[in-house]
Amino acid sequence: MLANRMFEHRPAVGLYAPLRASISEDYGGVSHFTYDRPSSLLQQFNHEEVMAIVRLLDDRMSKLTDYVTGRD
Repeated sequence: MLANRMFEHRPAVGLYAPLRASISEDYGGVSHFTYDRPSSLLQQFNHEEVMAIVRLLDDRMSKLTDYVTGRD
């Protein structure tokens, strides 16, 4: 698990893992996918191996967003 790999290097990462995401629908019937971007939360740890995983997570969340919103 990616969170465990980061936790091994910086245990405080546990404050931000797992990532939070929300899917909602507004009154107009438009669906919204919102999430905390991993790099915005985890860049504070400034550790090479943690940041490599963070970049991977950013990419995966971006792809998930494209899939959920039909932009893939």
